[in-house]
Amino acid sequence: MIDATRDRLSGPATDANPLARFDAGAAAGLLAAALAEPPGPHHARFVNAYVQCADTMPARLSASGIPRIDAPASAAFEFFRAVVANQDANPHQASIDLLGAAFVVNRTAEGIDEIAVQLVGVPVTSVEMMTANVLIHGALGDETGNTLDDVATAAINAAIVARRLNNAKLDPVRLHRLGAEERALDDAPVQCLAGKDGFRLPGSPY
Repeated sequence: MIDATRDRLSGPATDANPLARFDAGAAAGLLAAALAEPPGPHHARFVNAYVQCADTMPARLSASGIPRIDAPASAAFEFFRAVVANQDANPHQASIDLLGAAFVVNRTAEGIDEIAVQLVGVPVTSVEMMTANVLIHGALGDETGNTLDDVATAAINAAIVARRLNNAKLDPVRLHRLGAEERALDDAPVQCLAGKDGFRLPGSPY
């Protein structure tokens, strides 16, 4: 799924492949400026990976095996797809719009994972998004970031997430193993998205 999304980002921008209109360079510039760093290849890799993660998040949630666990985030996914399909003609503005829409999806997924950790001890997805979301929040700026964070928070229905997890009748022995091995419900090792490109938050182990 990830490889297919990478191809969609790097392929030609067409009506059938609007995601390729994303300007990683412009988005990387926003991130670098927020971090007070000169733009580098790692900034572009990270923002590309961040958008890819949003595009594949429904599949990532479904891979957990929890029936309809992606339903509480459906509004966030619909918002992302609408922005992808209707990007501004200005590449810089389109970058901001798409990065913001990806933030809503990834922040929503982070919220679902937080609820799962509280209830069953392990996250639903294997991509740890907290650090990445903080970084993109900074790139978007506090005004935009806070507004979109409110959108993501409103999109998460904790009661529905809890019901989906409860109805799945998860095996306690398996949950203990997953927790001990730092794996998610999809049985994959939990990895920090931002850490792959060396991004860290001050004072954070991630």
